Amino acid sequence: MSLEDLKRRLRTKCLVALADVHTKKDARKMAERLIDSDLVKIFFIEYQFSTKSDNTGVANQYGLSLNNAISEMLDTNTLYEEALDILTRGRYFKSLNINDSEPSIKELTAQAIGKGIQVVACDKDYTDTQTELNDSGNGSLSLASPTAIEIRDKFASDIISKYLKIGTNVNKGRLMLWGAGHFEVNEAIGEFPDTRMQTLLYQKGVTDMHIEKF
Repeated sequence: MSLEDLKRRLRTKCLVALADVHTKKDARKMAERLIDSDLVKIFFIEYQFSTKSDNTGVANQYGLSLNNAISEMLDTNTLYEEALDILTRGRYFKSLNINDSEPSIKELTAQAIGKGIQVVACDKDYTDTQTELNDSGNGSLSLASPTAIEIRDKFASDIISKYLKIGTNVNKGRLMLWGAGHFEVNEAIGEFPDTRMQTLLYQKGVTDMHIEKF
């Protein structure tokens, strides 16, 4: 789908999901272009919901958690360069994979803040995910396993659907950047190995959704 087609969808209540292959730039560059279009009102990112800063000074000024810091920067009309500096000094994105493509999730978050866009990190905390795996006897599985993805996506879809229901000024301009694997069917067995993101969101009332694959 073209950039203009995606812009057209952003003008409606459709949730536009960009399926991100983290080591490739395509979805990230599209996110960058859409954020720059001034059509995006809310931007959901695949990053831990409860991630915290380990810089005491920055955390005291902007908030301990990433989502609190984002809200504080939006309240004070923080521009891109300053937002990027705060996110970097605060080490809110310290667990980003160094092999991920550019622009990074941190850079896209700063760009969105500079545009006045609400950004929400809504992946389940990895420590909490591991605890759930352990408690269910699946502690040896990776956080990218189908079982772990199901745990993470149930959490994320709950956060996303709630924000879309109660958020102000987000009845359109809905964008998310999420791992492509969270939207795929397991072709080998012809069915979901877990409850994929689009299914969970649909079950929670997000029935107008477009997944753009690259």
